[in-house]
Amino acid sequence: MIPLSRLAAVSATLVICGVTAIAAQERGPDRLGGPGAVMERFDTDGDGVVTRAEVDAAQAARFAEADLNGDGALSLDELIAAQEARRLARQTAQAQRLLAWLDQDGDGVVSAEEMAQLAGRRGDIFERLDRDADGTITLEEVEQARALRRGGGRPWFGKRVMRP
Repeated sequence: MIPLSRLAAVSATLVICGVTAIAAQERGPDRLGGPGAVMERFDTDGDGVVTRAEVDAAQAARFAEADLNGDGALSLDELIAAQEARRLARQTAQAQRLLAWLDQDGDGVVSAEEMAQLAGRRGDIFERLDRDADGTITLEEVEQARALRRGGGRPWFGKRVMRP
């Protein structure tokens, strides 16, 4: 059995992680959401404020969701399952945003033509990495691109890459 103080700490952690995951899921293509998404999720009565009772209810619901066998305690397997569910929810939300961005004609799939259009809008990655325009990419050119990226440049997709 998990001691009550540890159980409360784990439960609070699950709520905080859940708030973060929910906020991340609710972000639109502009990747905003943050406090507004949190307020929307927890302000269950719609009065514009979140009360202790609303947070406590969310905490209890999050704990109950993680407590798969209903015994009032979270096992390692249940904690892992809760984390995996949140990870999957984040990845699904990210994939949905990516699909919405890539799917130019709105048919729910990304065609080779749509990918080619994207490459055309972003510029050819090969040309961006082939800094000396000799038709080959060397390790030095890749390292230069990585260093530029770390330093605020955008060799992969930005306009800051200059040819020598």
